[in-house]
Amino acid sequence: MNEIFSYTNLKKIYLASLLLVILPPFYLFASFLNVNTLAKVLWVVVFLVLVLKKERQIPKENTLLWLFLAFFLTQSLSVFGAVNIFAFLQQYEDLIFTALFFFISLSLLNKPKDIKNVVVVLLAGGVVNLVFQTIIFLFPNLFLRVGELFLHEGYLEIIKINVGRSRIYFEGYDEILIPILLYLWLNLRKKIKSAFSLFYVLLITTFSFVSNFRTRFLMLIFSLFFSFFLFLKTKKTYLFAFFILPVTVYFLYSILTQNIGFTVFDRLLFQSEKEDVNTVTGRIEKWEKTVEIGLSAPVFGVGLGNYYDYLDPSMKQYASLFEQTRKEFELAAYDPHGIFFKIFAETGFLGLFSFLLILGYFLKKDIKILFSKEEIPKIFIVSFWTLFLYALVNPSYTTKYQALFWLLRILVEKSKGLYSPRILES
Repeated sequence: MNEIFSYTNLKKIYLASLLLVILPPFYLFASFLNVNTLAKVLWVVVFLVLVLKKERQIPKENTLLWLFLAFFLTQSLSVFGAVNIFAFLQQYEDLIFTALFFFISLSLLNKPKDIKNVVVVLLAGGVVNLVFQTIIFLFPNLFLRVGELFLHEGYLEIIKINVGRSRIYFEGYDEILIPILLYLWLNLRKKIKSAFSLFYVLLITTFSFVSNFRTRFLMLIFSLFFSFFLFLKTKKTYLFAFFILPVTVYFLYSILTQNIGFTVFDRLLFQSEKEDVNTVTGRIEKWEKTVEIGLSAPVFGVGLGNYYDYLDPSMKQYASLFEQTRKEFELAAYDPHGIFFKIFAETGFLGLFSFLLILGYFLKKDIKILFSKEEIPKIFIVSFWTLFLYALVNPSYTTKYQALFWLLRILVEKSKGLYSPRILES
């Protein structure tokens, strides 16, 4: 038994769980069990083993640990404002599993090899996600039919709604991989792996563009710009930035314009009132309501998951002859689509202050690293803020998002002092 749960094997279980949470929620054997659920089960197992074996205790002086605990406490205290305890517990469950993942990540990721292994898993999960996005783009109807057999019903419903709007929804956050891939492209010694890294970047660029999601495209621009700015100032890079990338985008623009009639550029220019303008004004209305909800319970908030219960009936339902439009509206109503607004409404000024404290700590640390000679941490810094950009205008209280959020911060912490690109070579 001791051999099964050795420290080395615990790391392998952890890496397997990371891959499972990155993947879409595939069913396993029955509808009540999917790969994301299995990941949570593995987190519980690893956490309990670490506690019982009392191995690799996290240093008490770890600032990130104490900031996380403070944030966790403020989220927990919001129960005092909750009127819908069931909704609170549903959201709180994700928070607990995020905490487990945070603690085991902080405990197990101690060596350069651990960081490399995590990067490999992130890239492997990204490949799977891109394969599925390719199928959705090329054969949407086939994917929706077959998806009923192996994908979580709620997840498939969101994909179906977005396919009807000529969009590709996939909770992949692929853009966070770009800094890693570009760094590998420039530094890997083996030309085949280097070329694959560049091809991978172009694939992510492709689906950020054809997804027709404005947030994804802005994440792409942010990730590319800061990657170039920080560590990619070579002739090879300029070739990519001023030739390969523009040619790829122009090619995609031409295809989408001919086959769909609009692109993400049109969405950024607010060409469609229904799809582009109304979605923005709708978010602003939600944010205004969210502030009103937060001010009604300014200390502890109205409770995790309780935002929906305080919405006006007109913001919950939409009168339409089209079932897809009604479903789209109802699904969007469950979240204010903005992390600051959600935290304020549901956890009050206490929750908002603890989160701002965390971000302030991250910014201070990141600025110091950016002006240093350390290269590896800079990669994860760009990845982290790319991911954070998503949360500004989208739902972010999912286990997958929160796991990646804290994992990237831990990678920044653990990679300090690492300089050699060979650390990430696999």
